[in-house]
Amino acid sequence: MSLKLKALEVSTPITTTTTVQWEKIRGLSVELLKILLGEPKTLNMIYSAITTTTSIPYRTVYRQLYRLRKYGLVLYHDGLYYLNHELIEIIDYIFKNRLNYIEYNKIRDIIYLYYDRNVTEICQKYDRNMTETRKCKINSLQTSNSQRSFHNAVVWLKEHDCSADQIEVVEVLVNHFKETRQPFILVDSPTELAVRYGFNSISLQNDLARLRELGVIYICRDVTGKWKIGLKKHFINRWGLRNWR
Repeated sequence: MSLKLKALEVSTPITTTTTVQWEKIRGLSVELLKILLGEPKTLNMIYSAITTTTSIPYRTVYRQLYRLRKYGLVLYHDGLYYLNHELIEIIDYIFKNRLNYIEYNKIRDIIYLYYDRNVTEICQKYDRNMTETRKCKINSLQTSNSQRSFHNAVVWLKEHDCSADQIEVVEVLVNHFKETRQPFILVDSPTELAVRYGFNSISLQNDLARLRELGVIYICRDVTGKWKIGLKKHFINRWGLRNWR
């Protein structure tokens, strides 16, 4: 197993305007990659694992996972986060640079499996009790209908001049809908939404207003006085979100 060091020496683009220097990834990011090395996990499973040794806010874990997804190191589907098999050489490179010799040797054999092992097998440990038709096929997720649908929704949002923060709000609501089948998040106030998911509390009000104006979300109070912030039915149906699993 040899790393493509020549390729790694150059910052790899994650968007048209952003680059990442792999050797600078450290701390919580490395710990999250280690947690995901064994098998796919839900956000709650990841949070439980990371907080066994240190106290970290839930929103911090969520935002760091979001960044790792932007870098392409971590992928997400059906409520599960998992390592990107195609970038395992880069992940190995990060581990070698950030872990001491003993720590790296402990996980080296697991890393080796990613080079020769079908990615579907990695997911089957978590998914073994599910029916055959719902077997986790990670190696085809990037081209799945659900991924394409959300990509099309993001393109539509960008065409309507939505900012990255506004798109992130939509992604949080979409992921919540996929995990819970509830189109809304219940909070005491919009500020709680900002705290829970790490949004900018100052700009969030304007972001929500813009998404509401576009017909993407609704904001209302229930009978208990709590705020419902959710995806509008038209948006869910338009992009086929109701059929996502």
